[in-house]
Amino acid sequence: MSYRIVVAGGGAGGLELVTRLGRTLRKSGRADVTLIDGQMTYLWKPLLHEVAAGSLDAARNEPNFVAQAKWNHFAFQLGTLCELDRNNRLIQLAPILDDLGTELMPTRIRSNGMSVALLINQAVSTGIAGIFLPTVGRFGYSTIFFIFAGCTVVYFVTAFFFLPETKGKTLEEIEAHFSRGQTKA
Repeated sequence: MSYRIVVAGGGAGGLELVTRLGRTLRKSGRADVTLIDGQMTYLWKPLLHEVAAGSLDAARNEPNFVAQAKWNHFAFQLGTLCELDRNNRLIQLAPILDDLGTELMPTRIRSNGMSVALLINQAVSTGIAGIFLPTVGRFGYSTIFFIFAGCTVVYFVTAFFFLPETKGKTLEEIEAHFSRGQTKA
């Protein structure tokens, strides 16, 4: 590949641009095309009044960037652009935060971490979908829900007794804590 094209923002213009570039340049092998956006989906703004009125289901009318990337031969990276170094042709993405504003992944592993997290999420979802109905059919609903309740109890005990308090700490501080071999904060 001779070119690497990165588009920051998957709004109407950004999504249309990477779709066209992916179909032409990336598909023919002339360039790598990547879309960066802080959301997984995009809602076309002229549809907002229909969503507000309740006549349109936003979830069914938002293009998913991961699916769009697969269908149109471009790459998608979840994140928000925070720094652009034109001289060295580098960009830096802002930390990925959860709903409470806590950093989810440190900077050095963010790209690989998101890929692995999405892969694990899909694998677990597929596994649950694959075992749920056969288990219900053979043993009934109560068995599968007792299994899930047992998993929840195991997770709670593990989190309560073995994981340190992380409130107000960066992921680098948490990593340093675990690298010292400690189990209590």
